[in-house]
Amino acid sequence: MMRKFSNVSFRFDYIIYIIALLASAIFTFAIFTSVKPAAKFNTSHEPYTHIKKHITSAILILLSGFMSFYAFTGSMMWFNVASARITKEEFLSKVENNLNIPIVEISTQNNILPTNKEDYINCSFSLSNCENEEHNFSVNMAKSFDDDYDNQNSVGIRLRGNSTMKARKRPYRIKFEEKQSVLGLTKNKSWVLLADYYDQSYIRNYTAFTLADSFDNLHFSPTPHHVALIMNGKFEGMYLLCEQMDENKGRAQVKEDFDVSTDTNFPFFVEMDLYAYNEGVTGVDNFYVEGINHVEIKYPEADERDATADQDIVYDYIYEYMNAVFTTMRTNEKVEVSFNSSPVGLEDLVDLDSAVDYYIVNEIMLNIDSAFKSIYFHKTKDGKLQFGPIWDFDFSMTTELVAPFEKSYIEGTESLWLTKNSVVFKHLIQNEEFYNKVATRFNEKKDAILETCKHLKDYKDTIDSVALLDSQMWHGQTGLFQYDMQYDYVRLFLYDRYEYLTEVFAKPHSEFLTMVENAK
Repeated sequence: MMRKFSNVSFRFDYIIYIIALLASAIFTFAIFTSVKPAAKFNTSHEPYTHIKKHITSAILILLSGFMSFYAFTGSMMWFNVASARITKEEFLSKVENNLNIPIVEISTQNNILPTNKEDYINCSFSLSNCENEEHNFSVNMAKSFDDDYDNQNSVGIRLRGNSTMKARKRPYRIKFEEKQSVLGLTKNKSWVLLADYYDQSYIRNYTAFTLADSFDNLHFSPTPHHVALIMNGKFEGMYLLCEQMDENKGRAQVKEDFDVSTDTNFPFFVEMDLYAYNEGVTGVDNFYVEGINHVEIKYPEADERDATADQDIVYDYIYEYMNAVFTTMRTNEKVEVSFNSSPVGLEDLVDLDSAVDYYIVNEIMLNIDSAFKSIYFHKTKDGKLQFGPIWDFDFSMTTELVAPFEKSYIEGTESLWLTKNSVVFKHLIQNEEFYNKVATRFNEKKDAILETCKHLKDYKDTIDSVALLDSQMWHGQTGLFQYDMQYDYVRLFLYDRYEYLTEVFAKPHSEFLTMVENAK
């Protein structure tokens, strides 16, 4: 069943090449400065001693020279990012008639690039080459972000993400002063450009979002569109344009009026994440769920909650609700809460159908990140907690804590590592009722995996010309090989995952738990 992929490791790094170059140069210099005096003052009468020394020195010099040449050519060949940028005109010339995705063109004020995820840089924005010409539009640069000028709305750009923000190819967040529809999607102010730097297939996020679209118990899933990004006149690479994860209409859609003086239930949108404690102030903007992880409150933020110095009713509600969810999830027992007159269980607090779909999509993708971070939840004022939206799949299809482009090796499609190690799923799956829902639902929706595979087979032609340029620009010559290999790998992984999970979810709960316990 499982196709075997060799461990193709590309751990070469530009810094390593520079270190090797410097080390070999120093080594060569040391040999040259030591050989001459040794030969000049050689007074030994032992036969051939000086000849042996010269031969040894010559070999060492040749080796160090080879190391220097390898370091220099390797650094130029594999990591030529700085010199690989091409202009918009050169980009269009290279793709010629094979440009099948939209172009996003951004020009920043004074050509200044974003350096953090707090400060927006004023910019212009245009979207062109859309399949539907009505989706093409442009917004001119205003005097400054949040300032109307000549009846043109302002636009700002900043960095986004956590670990992805530190990559050479940066991800961005775009914010319009007034709500704007992008590619026919619901009007909103904020949109994101995902770099997918760590995923040289460029389709792990795209695949997950496409797959999730068929799971109708997920209230909202991002809509992915690959685009070519031109920044300040130069080709920046291929990006995935999609919605920002937020509470607005057309997204989590939980933003609604509430009154802290009369209401006992409140809407909210939160993210459980390893880095949540870095966002704002703990006890105000984030909190810790016992035995699980930190949670960041995305909505309502502190200034939206009518909080006072002595009281923050909405924060207290969200804190109590989330802790109640995970307490009953761990113990499978009902808990007492202040917002309900009688004890509540998991089924009273959580929309289990959304939890089932959320789990299945992440399990199909074997999404390592969803074990610890980028886990979203949302709740309307009078509704139950919903799992989702799904997010962050650039490290999926692996159990290795290594970026796919650094190590193109997957432990195997036959893995329940995620279920075993997830701070959420490992508790949910202990519930036999939940597991039975998962098994039933998987068999209902598993053909969506095959449909996604068929779609990906043809989709490669859509992104190929731009993906190849991106691969070479950001990953050097290896990028071309990695792109082809990893794109095919994603499709093959899904086929094998389909077969494996079909067998797994045919098993009784007790046998499944044994498999999880033994998972590596």
